[in-house]
Amino acid sequence: MEGLAQQLGKRIKALRQQRGMTQEQLLKSSVRPIKLTRSHLSQIEKGTLHMQMDTLEIVIQLLHVKPAKLFAGIQVEDIPTHIQ
Repeated sequence: MEGLAQQLGKRIKALRQQRGMTQEQLLKSSVRPIKLTRSHLSQIEKGTLHMQMDTLEIVIQLLHVKPAKLFAGIQVEDIPTHIQ
């Protein structure tokens, strides 16, 4: 099973592509200045860059999705029983 970063990255890419947007177009769609580059977004979509919470918030706003939709279908294995 893929890790959380890889699954989330694929989900972000799929949602962006569903909107028919390139990475550049998505980043330019922000109504306020953001600290996220195309290179960072590419790494996030590949699952090779782990996002900080503020970056996750930016991505959610750019995609115009609720967090639940972004995380829908993402599986995490080996969650310790004391966390469940």
